Amino acid sequence: MSLQLTTRIYTRILDCGREEARLWHVLRAMDPQGTGKVLTTPAALAQLMDVGCSTVYRWLKNGLGTFWRGRRVVNDQTELYLSGIAQVVRSLSLGKLGAIAEVPISLLTRAGAKALSTQLDAQQRQRQAWWAANAEANRNARKFILKPWERVASAISTGANEGGEAKPFPKYALIDGQWQLPGTSLAGIRKQTDWKSDRTIQRRLSNTWRKERDLEPVAKLRVAEDLKDPALIYQLAQSGVGYFATDKRVYKVLPHTTGKYFVLLHNIYAEEYELLSCRRLRGKVKKMVERI
Repeated sequence: MSLQLTTRIYTRILDCGREEARLWHVLRAMDPQGTGKVLTTPAALAQLMDVGCSTVYRWLKNGLGTFWRGRRVVNDQTELYLSGIAQVVRSLSLGKLGAIAEVPISLLTRAGAKALSTQLDAQQRQRQAWWAANAEANRNARKFILKPWERVASAISTGANEGGEAKPFPKYALIDGQWQLPGTSLAGIRKQTDWKSDRTIQRRLSNTWRKERDLEPVAKLRVAEDLKDPALIYQLAQSGVGYFATDKRVYKVLPHTTGKYFVLLHNIYAEEYELLSCRRLRGKVKKMVERI
């Protein structure tokens, strides 16, 4: 995608499983005044989205009634009447909007849209975990609750030495029992996204998968907490391989931490895009869903 336009994306719509959702978001970027009308040509859209004209024609046909209310030809151009956000949510039978953020449309490639949606959902779930931890803690305990996105940002900022050479990005954020570092697990993100499997989420957040598709890597850390249980420490020490796993936890001896044992918890993520609350819009969508 060549134009440096930005658009506000709604992850549940963008990642609904229909390719026309990407086109709908791009068309909204071409309508900054919010008139609901876009005058363009299939050839221009094909060039903008790096697909063939036949693909655009198919999207225009399949999206009619869901993503746009109508279309007509005006002097060799196509005028589209875009559906509103609430109407799209109702047509797709979605329960919520998901994470909301302003992003460049250049990110909305086929693989990029999926990866971006899951990344933003992880960010939102992480924020929710931090809010929940603060709500449950008393005033004195809140000072021991760290902001996960700041911890990752700190790791990024110290990623170069004095000579300017990049250091390997750390894999773990180490904490002891005094501190809390809220984050999100695959199960937590799955609840946020309703229908995806843990394997799908893990793949989309994998930097190996992203590199194969020329996508930007995700800055993330795995939270590792000091292990205090003597029985588990003994079992880990006797494992002979430096780790063992149960149904819910992984216990491991980490490199450069001689004599210390850790339990691996959730992941924490950098906030590469600002999440928008849009409470009024969310309330409108919620009321509409409740009436269905």
